[in-house]
Amino acid sequence: MKILGAVGLGLTIVIVKILMPDVLHGIEKTLVEFFDLLEGVMTKGQTALNAF
Repeated sequence: MKILGAVGLGLTIVIVKILMPDVLHGIEKTLVEFFDLLEGVMTKGQTALNAF
């Protein structure tokens, strides 16, 4: 049953990409910016911990 869920999710992503490319691009851009911010926070936190 889990394989059908994975196939359904894959098909959903492909259909959304074909029908609404701008929406998917916006989601991708938001996720990339979020993870970039998260990486910066983690790096600064690690630097602050190493300063002690």
